[in-house]
Amino acid sequence: PTRTPRSTPVEDASWRLKKMVAEHSEDHYECLELSDLRWRATEDDIKKAFRRMSLLYHPDKATSAAAAEEEDNKVPEHVAEEIEERFKRIRKSYDVLMDRKKRAAFDSIDG
Repeated sequence: PTRTPRSTPVEDASWRLKKMVAEHSEDHYECLELSDLRWRATEDDIKKAFRRMSLLYHPDKATSAAAAEEEDNKVPEHVAEEIEERFKRIRKSYDVLMDRKKRAAFDSIDG
């Protein structure tokens, strides 16, 4: 009988690390609403998506829009924090997808 080659401890550790990172990382394509394109998204697609999402979720614009909806024109603190956090995720996703090495690493663990 033939034996299948066993993976080395280094390969096992590498796989476990990739799996752990994938479980705790955000879907950068989804964050920029590029789920339908994923790895096929061009740099131009990513730039356009970032610009569109930035205009929607920039803390200054989004909080002023949210304030207009409130009776006292003040945004609740938790809403302002959510808007800021969302914008940070958008920015991080843009940074990862525009950097060739980071994007390749993300795409290699992307399910």
